[in-house]
Amino acid sequence: MTTKCCYHNVPVVLFTAWLGLGASACGDDGEPGVEQGSDETSGDENSGDGDGDGDGDPTGDGDGDGDGDPAGDGDGDPTGDGDGDPTGDGDGDPVGQDYRNPGPRSVSVGEGSMQVTPECDLSYGVFEPDVADSDTPVLLAHGFMRSIDDMAETARHIASWGVTVYTVPLCTNSFAIDHQQNGEAIAALGQAIAPEGAVYSGFSAGGLAAFVAAATDQSAVAFVGLDAVDNADLGLGLADQASPARGSIAAPGQCNTNNNFLPVYDAIPGAPVIQIVDAEHFDFETDACAPGDFSCTLCAPAGPETHALALGMTTAGILIETGADPGGETWWMPGGEFFDMFIQQGQITLIQ
Repeated sequence: MTTKCCYHNVPVVLFTAWLGLGASACGDDGEPGVEQGSDETSGDENSGDGDGDGDGDPTGDGDGDGDGDPAGDGDGDPTGDGDGDPTGDGDGDPVGQDYRNPGPRSVSVGEGSMQVTPECDLSYGVFEPDVADSDTPVLLAHGFMRSIDDMAETARHIASWGVTVYTVPLCTNSFAIDHQQNGEAIAALGQAIAPEGAVYSGFSAGGLAAFVAAATDQSAVAFVGLDAVDNADLGLGLADQASPARGSIAAPGQCNTNNNFLPVYDAIPGAPVIQIVDAEHFDFETDACAPGDFSCTLCAPAGPETHALALGMTTAGILIETGADPGGETWWMPGGEFFDMFIQQGQITLIQ
């Protein structure tokens, strides 16, 4: 499919009540894995054991014990250099990329729609890479009083790194917003299009909906939050049902209700949280507010550099959770090349 799904923003005047509901979203180069050759050997007619070269490996692939490590040292490293690092660079660590930049995959854009519940008919966008590096897709939700168009940039960027992304709308998206219903609708869509499991992700109120979806869908792989916002402790109440989770956040402010999703992450063992220093809420959606976009101007993005870092951090987290590129850990883990660089530059803070 090549037709892009289009929703058009309608400027709205938001009141203080909007702040408790959460804001929303306007909306980088994978390194192919090292190819390992296999040795072909013919059977040994004299011995009758099928092992022509006498190495104890009748399959001829050089791996006699079948552990994927022909070196036979038991470290699972097919390069045979003994460091346990399948990338073969000798440092024992995954190799990351600068995910602020677009990835190497071409992306096609399509659309779909589905009546997922009696109350919710969802029209969604599809961003599909020409080569997928993971079978696990991402369902990406926009924020309060926004649309799937606002997440298009983020979705295309993630897809360029080899992951299929569905931009999903909120079923209820007004001052009468129902976060539970929104999450259940997204979970129903995820179960229909990805029965083997999906990563649920979202910005602001869409982050809460995605978290509800991840807690609802028993096949959920993980949750990745983009400055998510809780409401009436809905997310906190579901924390013990959640899949693995991680999130990046902006500075505390009115649009993220002073980082009120942090207690949710805190209640999930091992959930990492990284703050993008000096980021505002809408840095997780765009690098600049469109003319007349009043809600964006309330917590306007700091600018292209900060937005790119937030986008790169989101991309790295999704690549980790989908399994598309373990190099994403170099952005999220202390000791990782990019993590340490951003810490030294004062651009990120590890919250937990």
